[in-house]
Amino acid sequence: MRGINLNKRRISWKIKLAVLIFLFTAFMVSINQLGKAIARWFDTYTIQWNQIVSVTIKPPFEIKKREVSAEKVIEVVEKIPQPQGLKTDIEKYIYEKWGIEHFRIAIAVAQAESGLNCNAINVNTNGSVDLSIFQINSLWLKKYSLADLADCRKNVEIAHEIWDLQDGVVGNNQGSWKPWVAARNGRFLDFLK
Repeated sequence: MRGINLNKRRISWKIKLAVLIFLFTAFMVSINQLGKAIARWFDTYTIQWNQIVSVTIKPPFEIKKREVSAEKVIEVVEKIPQPQGLKTDIEKYIYEKWGIEHFRIAIAVAQAESGLNCNAINVNTNGSVDLSIFQINSLWLKKYSLADLADCRKNVEIAHEIWDLQDGVVGNNQGSWKPWVAARNGRFLDFLK
């Protein structure tokens, strides 16, 4: 009987070793799979440690210089709609010269003065002559040529220069319509849209 017990002990020892090797292998495979799963999770996510409480003392107000970026100005200007209803090239040119702020009054003055007629001529009681679209008086021949006063586009340019000169600062696009009779007597108001 002793021989049978020894055999059982040997078998049980071999079985125990096989089970132990199997369990160890299964454990190592599980650890490997778990490691891969953790690695995949860290490929997608990260752990960020945050400061739980932060106390900052600031003054109640600050004075800062206003700054508007050039990109912001360009964005605003691009959103300004182009005027509707400019029928003729000369109206479009008046818009170019006076800009969005003043073009409507400029067109109304030109309509009241000449009906937007580039060939308009008016002889005044003092013997001077008003020419072209803005009816610029021949007294301006001291500064401009007769050909320039009679040319439609040049007449618009000269009218803009005269208008711009009226506030005493050239080039600031802040003039006055005082030199035009249609502006002084208010007749241009009939042509404002």
